[in-house]
Amino acid sequence: MIISFAWTSAPLIAGHKTVTRRDWTDNYASQFKAGMLVDAYDRQPRFKGKKIALIQLQTDPILMANEDMPDEDYEAEGFGYLAEHPELIPKSFQIRPGETMLDRFNLWRYGDTGLMWVLRFKLLEVI
Repeated sequence: MIISFAWTSAPLIAGHKTVTRRDWTDNYASQFKAGMLVDAYDRQPRFKGKKIALIQLQTDPILMANEDMPDEDYEAEGFGYLAEHPELIPKSFQIRPGETMLDRFNLWRYGDTGLMWVLRFKLLEVI
């Protein structure tokens, strides 16, 4: 199993990203289990992505409304790390003038009322 981290690859390999949210089907999410080792990629392999790390899931995936994200997930999702290292924010992640990473986190948290699968994990190895 693999998970692609795309624009949050830098916080992941720095050890600052410990949670990810995914818009998966129930069936796909059910394949992931606590304790499972998962290969972390910088982008999907079909787009020439490379394995960058090995992670271990700490919980089974949990379906959660974005508005229920706890405040500490600002750091756990990697936003805090990117705020401290703006040079690592990919150009595809467009920040508006005057906007902060906290603004962007809250826009995601409160602006998207959907449900997402939440996976908490720990970084085991950087490749």
